[in-house]
Amino acid sequence: SWAVSSPPRIIVTEDEPAIAELIAFTLRQGGYEPVAEVLFNELAVDAYFLEYDDARSGDFAPLRFVPKGNLRIVLGVLQTSAHIERMSHNCVRTGRLAADYPDVYIHSHVAENAAEIAWVRELFPGARSYLDVYDRFGLLRDRAIYAHCIHFDEADRRRMVSTGAAAAFCPTSNLFLGSGLFNLDASDAVGMRYALATDVGGGTSFSLLQTMAAAHQIAQLQQQRLHPLRAFYLATLGGARMLGLDDRIGSFRSGREADFLVLDLAATPLIERRCRQARTIGEKLMALMTLGDDRAVRETFILGQPAKSRLMR
Repeated sequence: SWAVSSPPRIIVTEDEPAIAELIAFTLRQGGYEPVAEVLFNELAVDAYFLEYDDARSGDFAPLRFVPKGNLRIVLGVLQTSAHIERMSHNCVRTGRLAADYPDVYIHSHVAENAAEIAWVRELFPGARSYLDVYDRFGLLRDRAIYAHCIHFDEADRRRMVSTGAAAAFCPTSNLFLGSGLFNLDASDAVGMRYALATDVGGGTSFSLLQTMAAAHQIAQLQQQRLHPLRAFYLATLGGARMLGLDDRIGSFRSGREADFLVLDLAATPLIERRCRQARTIGEKLMALMTLGDDRAVRETFILGQPAKSRLMR
């Protein structure tokens, strides 16, 4: 804990305790219960990533020690497995967690590629669709964010809307892996919520500028249009609203946390030329999102404090 006890204000510290593995060496069993009270209340970090991927991790009772405030808990519950009994057991446990802790976020992937959909159909032949599997276990609700959502039909999209679930649109990953094309128009037609994400497990960049460029390409490939203003919205306030964090981040409204980038309209000769010829703010944003990369980021502010210039001194 000493290493993160006094970080600069711009640094967010997080911990991923391998408690199940640690206790397995001593007590020959897992679970957070023996250390939860000390772990959650005395370690100086901002967030925990807790693994709940097997029986030895124990139940969710230790979460009662989580203090009120800004401490963030991210739970990793589902672990994909070809064994249907284990899959069903994990889904049941996750559904119970979703019901007992409505403020907890749920995240998984759904309908990413054809092979994955065929595999899920074999595991759950009675389900109407891949999404329906999650629905049957009570895993579609507000604060449930599902990556990809490519191979949906209208019924799937309408079910996302009616339950309050949302989609993380990961364009660089979808293009790189050849997974398919996220249908923006069909999603908009029913009011399905979505925002941009990187998924660098399969994507090619953490840059949201490059992510917006890939989203534009996916729209174009389907004869659809993603306006630059909409693209920047999906990369900022749209994501904050989807996560229910728009009271803290995503805009310049008074009282927000002031996390933002300052972009350089002359970062490269080509960007400068395009912006000089631009007649509207939309055309300038188009130049930034299609030609920009890390060179376009002049400064990064975190909680209102400059971060990039400080780190590069």
